[in-house]
Amino acid sequence: LAFGPKSPEISYLCAMKQVHLLLALLILTWLSGSAAGSIALAAEPGNHVTVNRIPNIRFRTLNVREGLPSDGVRALMQDSYGFVWMGTDNGICRYDGRSFHIPEHGGDLSVGVLSMVQADSAIWLGTDRGIFRYDPLTDSTVPVTLRSQNGISLSATVSSLCVDREGTIWAATYGQGIFAIVPRDPHLFASTQIPASHVAQYYIEGDGGNIAQVLVDSDNRVWAISNWHQPVGIALFNRQTQRFETINLQNETDGRPLGSPSGLAIMQDRLGQMWIG
Repeated sequence: LAFGPKSPEISYLCAMKQVHLLLALLILTWLSGSAAGSIALAAEPGNHVTVNRIPNIRFRTLNVREGLPSDGVRALMQDSYGFVWMGTDNGICRYDGRSFHIPEHGGDLSVGVLSMVQADSAIWLGTDRGIFRYDPLTDSTVPVTLRSQNGISLSATVSSLCVDREGTIWAATYGQGIFAIVPRDPHLFASTQIPASHVAQYYIEGDGGNIAQVLVDSDNRVWAISNWHQPVGIALFNRQTQRFETINLQNETDGRPLGSPSGLAIMQDRLGQMWIG
């Protein structure tokens, strides 16, 4: 459906010449060997699609033999310095286009990392054991303790993370709805225990607390998508009422109502259109 700061460590000052590897890395864990040719799809007016074959595109497989913590890669992110971060079934690693670096975890991080976002100078990780934060100053990853204003601690799997223009970190979970970490204190993100006064929790009526993804669009609106309960599928955060409200769609051609279709992924393209998977 269609509808940074300077580096705190020397290594971050090194120029990364292969920053355009990110798109290729998106499918490296699913492809092996090399491709004799690749397919490019171009949309044309009238809902037609042109298929072109691009020759001589090669993919190189990156796996545990090259230094990945695990062959199961669940998340990819490029930071503001050009490095590519990979969230795996066994923690995170950083890739500079040539080799991997696994941070000194400062404890056991043998957890599945499902999402990552850069906020302030740190990288926040959504895992199957809540939220962790990687600090480049100490090259370590530590768990973050969250307790909302209504006294509920975040203990669920965090499926998705994003950050808005105000610096608020939004965390989607499986079973506990959505948490928002509001950075009213400039030193807040340096702490591993976030005060309850800085944490809000939101539920979408009818979704059972299971949120697949949250997204901040180009207008700083916060979207959420769920695939577990009907009729709720897509919701948009109303900053005035401080509630997530269900979005009902209709067919552009005939006006037929589509309700609020469920899904697992949502994104915005360069034209501002929202895409739902």
